[in-house]
Amino acid sequence: EDGNVVLHRALLKFNNRTVETGFEQSIVEAHFPYRSLFLLHTVALTVLLFHRLVNVEPSSSKLAGSILLSLPGIITFLVYNSGNERLKEALSSNYGVVIVLNVIPLHFGYAIINVLDEIEVADQWRCPQNPTACPTLTADVEAHSFVLFSTCIINLFMPVLFRWRVSLNLAIFASHATSALLFPVSSEITSALLFVLSAQAGTLAMAYISELQLRKIYWQDLLMHKHKLRIASILTTVLPPRLISENLVVPVVERFDGVPVMFCSFDKQTVLQCCGPQDFFDALERILTLFDEVVVNTGLWKVEHVGEDYVVCGPQIRTRDPRDSTLEARRGHAAAIARVAMAMVKEGNRIAASQMSDLSSSNYKRRKQQESQDEAEDDVKAIDFKFKAGIHVGPVIGGVVGRTRRFYRLFGDTVVTAARLCQSCETGKVQISAEMHSLLGSSGPNREEMRDIAVKGKAKPLRACFLSNDDRPISLQEAAHAQAAQAAEGGGDTPLLALSRYRTRHLVESVRRHNSKKKLTPFQIHPLNQSGSLQTFDADWALDSSDAVEGIVQKLLDSTEETPQPKEGEGEGS
Repeated sequence: EDGNVVLHRALLKFNNRTVETGFEQSIVEAHFPYRSLFLLHTVALTVLLFHRLVNVEPSSSKLAGSILLSLPGIITFLVYNSGNERLKEALSSNYGVVIVLNVIPLHFGYAIINVLDEIEVADQWRCPQNPTACPTLTADVEAHSFVLFSTCIINLFMPVLFRWRVSLNLAIFASHATSALLFPVSSEITSALLFVLSAQAGTLAMAYISELQLRKIYWQDLLMHKHKLRIASILTTVLPPRLISENLVVPVVERFDGVPVMFCSFDKQTVLQCCGPQDFFDALERILTLFDEVVVNTGLWKVEHVGEDYVVCGPQIRTRDPRDSTLEARRGHAAAIARVAMAMVKEGNRIAASQMSDLSSSNYKRRKQQESQDEAEDDVKAIDFKFKAGIHVGPVIGGVVGRTRRFYRLFGDTVVTAARLCQSCETGKVQISAEMHSLLGSSGPNREEMRDIAVKGKAKPLRACFLSNDDRPISLQEAAHAQAAQAAEGGGDTPLLALSRYRTRHLVESVRRHNSKKKLTPFQIHPLNQSGSLQTFDADWALDSSDAVEGIVQKLLDSTEETPQPKEGEGEGS
């Protein structure tokens, strides 16, 4: 979350809950303070035993009570070092409670024991007969020393948030001051308490400065991490992810066998004659974004898009996994890329036309002043991107060359042949080579009859055929591996079509622009083919069936004035 994150210096707290939680986990929970707690209990036990065995008359019950005060520390130390990861995780996630249970009972119990000693011990153990007990047993050297040692350990060595330190210091001083002030107060007691308070304030100031610097460093690390992720996300668009973590030495040359390569293109000049450059750019950006999502969801790898050419290949280039190079795997990749090509060609022009009709609204309004509305609408809808695609399979050379603008490119006759198949293909169709046809076998979309075609740069005609309508069109939202296996086994819901979701989101945006003077309030609808549970409608939702889109849009247009109420018993949480 990279919103307006602010560090409140006075409170030592980020205004963003996610960042604050991350800081707490990285600084405190990652370094559980069991060593500091062990040191605190060691000091406490030493002071208590010295006080009990040297300064006052022996008492077995009070001696046992003094030792029991260190029981929480012993339990914490044993549990944390037991090797049980669940227990360690529980301690780390509840470290605040653990610290309170270790510190507060220790100091309050020590104060209570000192009060009982001051009331019950014989005069020979009191001041002035016993100089070490002056002025009182609740305010003697051992009592002040214990508070000072605890303050230093908590404020300087224990990895605790500053607000926890303040609470612990207040509780410690309250217990010590209360026990000291229960008996006649002298200037010596007052001076000692002021000294303890000053020591706590000084160490808290040091703790404040230390945590402030840690928070600044943590925030800088987060920003650096965000920039690294941004750079990595850019690199993954120009290089296979496997090369990013390696020592990349240019030139990089790799050979792959049996890689399907697909070129998908459109007629740029025809489109530019029908619309302005800005509208063309906006429509193309949306279409290519959709194509990118389709490629990612099917496990393929996008090589590049240059001008009107969109190039996709099999996942061998991205993974270089031997399992992707088996005959069965390559046949599956070929079928996937064939179905992706059919989806792009079939849906690309339809999506482009719908986008252009909306993106060209400004030009449409100007034309509307000169022509009739029907003529203007026909002009906009006449835009045809003329998508087509060509696919070939064979050996390729992949690599990175040059000194600047280093992109991972594919080279070889396979790439050239796929481009020529796309150029010679008819509009709205997908043309594949004989090698691709042979690799597909009985899998993949249906095919028409093979024929000889003449292509540029080839001395001999190429054997090629068109893909026909597929009985099992690709589910564009479905991933290539795990989700495909799950769907084959009949598990899970039917995946949503990315094209349907994209179309739906576009229609919602169109409705919102159409009703720009009125704010659309979310309302609840029953999508088709779903259970009776209600879903709140918004711009980023998807339907199971694209047949419901037109009805939903009409319902939006009819309900801008008032929002339908849900049925009785069907609240927002249903």
